[in-house]
Amino acid sequence: MVSLLVFTGVVGFAVASQGTFPALPFLLLVLALSLGCAGANVLTGYIDRDIDAIMARTRHRPIPTSQISPDKALIFGLVLAALALGTSLQINALTSALIFLGLVNNVVMYSIWAKRRTPLNILVGSLAGGLPAVAGYAAYANGIGPEGLFLGAIVVVWIPVHIWSLALKHRADYTEANVPMLPVVMGKRRAVQFIAMASGLLVLFSLVPAALNLFGWLYLYSALSLGLVLLYRGLRLMLKPEASRALGLFKVSNLYLGLLFLSVLIEAVVA
Repeated sequence: MVSLLVFTGVVGFAVASQGTFPALPFLLLVLALSLGCAGANVLTGYIDRDIDAIMARTRHRPIPTSQISPDKALIFGLVLAALALGTSLQINALTSALIFLGLVNNVVMYSIWAKRRTPLNILVGSLAGGLPAVAGYAAYANGIGPEGLFLGAIVVVWIPVHIWSLALKHRADYTEANVPMLPVVMGKRRAVQFIAMASGLLVLFSLVPAALNLFGWLYLYSALSLGLVLLYRGLRLMLKPEASRALGLFKVSNLYLGLLFLSVLIEAVVA
């Protein structure tokens, strides 16, 4: 997921720069986002080390398997986060502030506070997913335009579909670890209805930038065609809430976001 989020930042930069990619700010952005996302992963791994040791999906991560000690992981994560902020400051203060906000949202608001307290946890932490795209736009524009905002908002709306489908696939893991993800608290039948509704909301929202003429025809066709695939997968899961179909929707959601943002990138470069 780190590479996908960094890619959204690249697309944000491309939109702001109209596909010109000035070398220094672009390279600094990619480095800052990579460091920031990696740092967030390490810090959340430190916070979740107890539940990671319980869940089959995560028990082979470095901290549960003692490949790295918790103290070293904490220091490493903080160093990566500090390097991300220092690097982004070389671009502009706004980009650095956006990356800092993403770290706070992911590490503090989501992992420390919301994840173990509420089934709406992923809604609390979804802002962090959208901020790399906004930071990418700000890295060139030193401001936040409507295109940058919509790119970030699309990722925010995408996050629940992505995470809830994965949580449904690993529902037993989250139940055993006592993490109140929505598919655990609501049960399969109710959860897949929410996932299907979230998929529909994502598809509808993705059409708004095209309606506002922020992006072009390639984006519109991509949003429509990819949206139909996503809706099909969501409805298919709702009709038969099996783990294999949940995993299928999770994988399709990755492809959906990547190709949708690729269409924006192509338009920016061609234009």
